[in-house]
Amino acid sequence: MNFFKKLNMSPTMKYAIAEGATYNAAYIGTQGFIFTTLSIYFNATPLQLSIMTTMPLAASMIQIIIPYLYRIFRNRKELLVITAFFARIATLLIPISILFDFTNSYILFFVMMIFSIFSSFTGNVWTSAMKQIVPDSVRGSYFGLRNYITSIVTVVFTMVYSYLMKTDSTKLGLLIVSTLMFIFFISSVFLLSKHNIPDTLIKKDKIDNPFTPFQDKDFRKYLLFTSFWNFSIEFCKPFFSYYQVAILKADYTFLGFASTISALLSMFLYILYGKFSDKFGNKNTIRIGIIFSLTGPLIFLFMTPENYIMMTLLDAFITSFAWAAINLGYFNLLLESAKEPSEMYFSLNAFICGISAIVASFIGGNLGNMLQNRSFIIFDHLFFGIQLIFFLEIALRIVSILILNRVKTVKGEKKFTIFDILPEINNMLKRN
Repeated sequence: MNFFKKLNMSPTMKYAIAEGATYNAAYIGTQGFIFTTLSIYFNATPLQLSIMTTMPLAASMIQIIIPYLYRIFRNRKELLVITAFFARIATLLIPISILFDFTNSYILFFVMMIFSIFSSFTGNVWTSAMKQIVPDSVRGSYFGLRNYITSIVTVVFTMVYSYLMKTDSTKLGLLIVSTLMFIFFISSVFLLSKHNIPDTLIKKDKIDNPFTPFQDKDFRKYLLFTSFWNFSIEFCKPFFSYYQVAILKADYTFLGFASTISALLSMFLYILYGKFSDKFGNKNTIRIGIIFSLTGPLIFLFMTPENYIMMTLLDAFITSFAWAAINLGYFNLLLESAKEPSEMYFSLNAFICGISAIVASFIGGNLGNMLQNRSFIIFDHLFFGIQLIFFLEIALRIVSILILNRVKTVKGEKKFTIFDILPEINNMLKRN
C-alpha cells in the first residue's frame, strides 16, 4: 500500500492503467504465435508476415504530420479518441472475414495497415500527454506498475487464446479469438475517453519544421540508437514464432504455457526494473535488457524438433529478464530524451524508426522467403534455413549495445556493479 501512496496517482493515471490492461488483452492477438497462426490461416507468405508484423512501427512514420493535425482537431483529447476509434474498429473485419471464409492475405494486410496508421497517431498523442501527466520522479515506478498489470492480463489471455485455438476447428477458434480482440479494443477506446488530457504545447497558428529536433545533438545520438535497435528487432521479429509454428509444428497450448511463464516473471520484473531505472537510469536498464536478449536468438539457433520444449521454456525464462528491462527502459528513455513540445520529438523518432522498420522487414522478409525451404548440415548438426536469420540477429544486437553507449541522458548515468544491485534488489523485495 505504501508503494501506491508514493505514486500519488491521479484519476487519469489510474484510467491509463485500466486502458493499458484492456488494450493489451486485444493486442497480444496481433503478436507472436497467435498472429502467426492467424496469418497462416489467411494464407500469408513469410514476406507478408514480416511486413505485417512491422507495420505498427513502419506506419509510425506518418506521425511526422501530427503538428498539422492539431489544426483540424479542437484539442489533444479529441485527436486521441478519434484516431483510437478508427484504428480499433478496423479489427472488426477480421472475425467477419473468418465467418464468411474470406481468407485472403490482403484482407488481413489491409486491416493491419489501417490499424497501424491510426494507432501511430494515438500512440504519439498518448505518450506526449503522459509525459506531462506522470511526474518524472515516479515515472519508472509508475510505468513498471502499469506493465505489471498488463502482464497479468497477458498471462490470462495468452492461456485463454491458446486454449481456444486448440479446438478441433481452427476457424471456430480464430473466430472467437478475433471477436474477443475486437471487444477489448473497443472497450479500451471508452477508457481513453475518460482520460483528462492536457492540451498540446504546439502552437497551432505557427507550426515549426517537424525536423527541428534534428538540431539537438544529444537527440541525434538517441535516434541513431533507436533506429538501429528497431532495425535489428524488426529484421528477425516474425521468424521466432514462424519457426515454432510452421517448421517445428509446436503445440499451441504449450506455446501459450511458455508465454505465460514469461509473463508471470515479467510481472515481478517490471516492478523491480521500474525502481532500478529510477535509481540507476533508463540507459543502464536497457543495456541490461539487451545483454539478456542475446540469449534469445542463440537459443533458437540450436532449437530442434527434438529439444524445442526445453529450449522454448529456457527462452521464456531468460528473455523475460530481457524484455521487461527493454520495454520499460526504452519507453522512459524516449520520455527523458524528448523536450517540449514533445510531439515533435516523438514524431521524428517514429519517422526514423519507421524507415528502419520498413528496410528491416523487406530485407528480413525476402531473406525468409529465400531460406524457408532450405536446410544445412554443419558439423553433423541440421540447421533450417530460417535459423541463419537468428545468427545475424545476435550480431545486430551486439552492435546496438555499442551504439547505446554513446547516448547521453538528461538525468545522467549512475555507475553500478553487481554488488550495488544485490542489496538494492533485497531492499526492493522487502518493501514489496
